[in-house]
Amino acid sequence: MPLFSELSPDELDRVAQVAIPRTFPRDTRVFHEGDSGDACYIVNEGTCLVTRQHSDGRTITLATLGPGTIFGELAMFDGERRSASVEAAENTELLALPASDMKTLIREHPGMAEKLIVALTERYGRLRPWAVAAEARRVGEAGTVVGTPTGAEDARAG
Repeated sequence: MPLFSELSPDELDRVAQVAIPRTFPRDTRVFHEGDSGDACYIVNEGTCLVTRQHSDGRTITLATLGPGTIFGELAMFDGERRSASVEAAENTELLALPASDMKTLIREHPGMAEKLIVALTERYGRLRPWAVAAEARRVGEAGTVVGTPTGAEDARAG
């Protein structure tokens, strides 16, 4: 998992200690667009869909997330409202990382903060072309936008 790939085994153990297993049946929302960001999630098993409501009422699928994917990670730092909804496309097991617990870990272990910031910067630097392409397609097409948040190369294939 790229976000945590630079963490030491001891640091990973600390993260694992605050992780909360959560199960979501098919078609159940993990969170809604506009909700406050109080946790990030890791897909352990199953599939989730990231969606947004279009101004004309359509639901647009932005991404499909599978095992090993992390989402909502900016909630660990900014606490902003969710920019999209996420729902389980099938029976799904997630690991929730509460933002308050992650902030405590980062405060107590500043070396983790540096590693996570570098990983987030790399992740969002790779995503920028994907996000721009997805937004252009969303605006330009009447259909569904489909992509994956793992990198721009995946969006070009979709």
